[in-house]
Amino acid sequence: MSESIIHDPLWEFGAFKDTLQLLFMNDDLVTRLVMPELDDSNFSYEQNWKGGSYTVDKYGKPRQTTLVGHCFTHPYIEETVKDTRTFICMETIASLIPNSRIKNISLQIYVYSHHDILDLSDEESVYFTKKGLAGNRCDMAMMAINRLICSQAVGRDFGIGSVNFADRYPISTNVPNNKYYGRVLSYVISDFHITPKIKEVLGLI
Repeated sequence: MSESIIHDPLWEFGAFKDTLQLLFMNDDLVTRLVMPELDDSNFSYEQNWKGGSYTVDKYGKPRQTTLVGHCFTHPYIEETVKDTRTFICMETIASLIPNSRIKNISLQIYVYSHHDILDLSDEESVYFTKKGLAGNRCDMAMMAINRLICSQAVGRDFGIGSVNFADRYPISTNVPNNKYYGRVLSYVISDFHITPKIKEVLGLI
């Protein structure tokens, strides 16, 4: 890890979102609810999950392809999305910085789903109900995400200390337009710090 990263007091706020993006991608319940199938099988699972613009070779010629994605490190969805999908968005805010190495972070996680897929199929409903989840697709994804980030194993490996719901509006609703419905989880993460596992996941060691 470079000296500039070690001493940059703001680095952790982006790194935390990058880490959550990968944690969510590797959780079976979260991905079954948010991305039950790949948007484009010509690209990797991670590329489908994160989205972005990629150059592929088609008939000997480079072609630019854009994947919308399903998990973003910013708190909004693209207005140009024309299909039906589910998104996770997130944002981090500093609530308290006691020193340069340990930070308390306010975290907002947004789960959006298109109205056409908000209600689960009978097969999906049976599967996720057996996993202890309830409600519509956003409700269930919200529960799966909460279980993940509150788990002791994740906290130990990824430097996530005490996870508590925010005092005001810990669980709320967000409706960005007439096609999408969203749920919002608000947390205060105490004592978040960078661990060797985070450095490994982010490719820094």
